[in-house]
Amino acid sequence: MSKKDFFTLLIKGFGLYSLVLTLFQFFPSLLSYVQFDLEITSLLIIVLPLAIVVALFLFLIFKSENIVSWLKLDKGFEKDDITLGELKQSQVIAIIVLILSGMLLLDNIPYLLLESFLGFKQIVQTKGINQIIDDSTMQRFNLHSWIIALINVLIGIVLLSNVNRVSNWLTRVNESNKEESL
Repeated sequence: MSKKDFFTLLIKGFGLYSLVLTLFQFFPSLLSYVQFDLEITSLLIIVLPLAIVVALFLFLIFKSENIVSWLKLDKGFEKDDITLGELKQSQVIAIIVLILSGMLLLDNIPYLLLESFLGFKQIVQTKGINQIIDDSTMQRFNLHSWIIALINVLIGIVLLSNVNRVSNWLTRVNESNKEESL
């Protein structure tokens, strides 16, 4: 694998990771911020960052070779090739997708379990002894956080179960970009 291919894969992995984090953590938090006040400025607060991130994602995925050339990431090395053993480009992408899905699962399963517990506790909780405790100090179930954690866990599971499909898709995108640049 050449240095240019290696850095192209890293940039694509970063682009995919940024898109997933933005769409399923940053964007839902923006929605909760503006859900009570739906005006033009609120819509701009939602649409503008989302458009920027999607544009950045598309740029990182489809123009990653240009980024490597512009930043001259493949220059200054003694050898032209990076030896990763018998790994092919699709296998390196599969490893990146595997790490991404694992991070999504490991980051969000604790929140999903906590919010599920708090929701269950809130449903079953009866008034009585618990009236002594000040309601402001008790943790409350947050449906918004639970939904975000659930979506992130589901996306992590889908990515984990479709590692080969995602890596094949990203490999095809890389090959079509090489053909266009020639």
